[in-house]
Amino acid sequence: MIEYEIHPDTETYSLILQLFAKGGYYDEAWALLGDMEAVGINPDKSCLDSMLSCAENVPEGIHPVLQTMHSLGITLDAVSYHHIISHHANFLNIPMCLRVLEEMQNQGIVPKIETADIIVSAASKAKMPKLALDVALLFEKQSTRKLEGRTWMKVLIASADMFYIEGVQIAWERAVVEGRFLPDEGTMNNVLNTAARHGLPQLARDVITHLQGIEVPVQEHHVAAMVDSLVAAGEIKHAFEAVHKYDPDTLVSTSRTMHSLFRAVSKDVESVDRAYGYLEEMANDPESKVNVLGLNVVIAAAVALEDMQRAMGIYKAASDFSVKPNVDTINTLLSGCILLSHRSLGDRIMTEARDDNIKPDTGTYERYIILCLTQPTYEDAFFYLEEMKGAGFKPTAKVYDSIIRRTLRAHDSRWKLAMAELLEAKYRLSPDLKALIDKHELTET
Repeated sequence: MIEYEIHPDTETYSLILQLFAKGGYYDEAWALLGDMEAVGINPDKSCLDSMLSCAENVPEGIHPVLQTMHSLGITLDAVSYHHIISHHANFLNIPMCLRVLEEMQNQGIVPKIETADIIVSAASKAKMPKLALDVALLFEKQSTRKLEGRTWMKVLIASADMFYIEGVQIAWERAVVEGRFLPDEGTMNNVLNTAARHGLPQLARDVITHLQGIEVPVQEHHVAAMVDSLVAAGEIKHAFEAVHKYDPDTLVSTSRTMHSLFRAVSKDVESVDRAYGYLEEMANDPESKVNVLGLNVVIAAAVALEDMQRAMGIYKAASDFSVKPNVDTINTLLSGCILLSHRSLGDRIMTEARDDNIKPDTGTYERYIILCLTQPTYEDAFFYLEEMKGAGFKPTAKVYDSIIRRTLRAHDSRWKLAMAELLEAKYRLSPDLKALIDKHELTET
């Protein structure tokens, strides 16, 4: 152009500034603006919008451009505001984004859809899901256009991460149901946990369906969240049924899966009886099935209420439900025997367990030993301690702690042997047990 003495005009400069804007060449853009001034060409709005674009990633870079626009009497529009908001969003200056947005509203300027996306993205990144949701809804109220599914996905991710239920519900509908966007597994797990906390079983079902759609196998925390959502919604019977529906062979579910159900059922005797009634209904329903986890929950609830008669009655009814008790059933019943110091009942339960070929585990031996220690004569506790070790189980710290306390009360010197084994097993004495031993030794001397 110089060689042929062709002088650039405003449009030429504008096109060059647009190229600078794409590369973020802020200093070069100012130099070009200086050239324009030198040849007597005032930049137009298009040129200065490109300057604003160049300044998006430059700290404090936006202010000199705005001053120039003000001095030239150039009015800001949706494009200009888009670059200004982009600048503040890039530095996560959310208050300034909102301030500029309010300024636009006061002037009756509807933000571009890209501007709304930028604010929503910044708020989501800043862990402010409520703000992200409010901005998204405000934009859709003011504009004839709808935000894209990918923008709503950002709201969903931020909301699920913070267990913000309103954001999760709305964003799931817009991004997943309407937008056909598929969240990653981590986000779906967060949505599932949000549904569990707030008692939204339908949302939980939708999430599990989508997880299965991407061939994610059902895992314990999926079933637990489904159960939790149903319990929180007061759908106790459906909570019992959910385990069979999502884990029919009980491959991943454990007693931990049923914890919220246990809390609901163990409130009072009436709750236990209602739960037992649900088991009866399920047993008579060809579409449903009672599993051992459900049976154990109702037994555990009765035990928690110290109603062993009820607990044993439910246990005896297992065959009516076509359920075979397992070691967790036996351990729960033994816990009830300990509460009542009922050794003879514990013996009967252990005998029935052996007859049913239910093999004891560490928890079984721990409870049976402690049950023996509740009796005036506790010699059997040492017998079963040796049997436990002979069966290949390491006695728990609780076993040794219980033996030491019982022998100290009886002034039985075998507490020293139990303590030696406790220390040899790399367990630590609890502060209160140590204080008890120190007190005993002072008394003995």
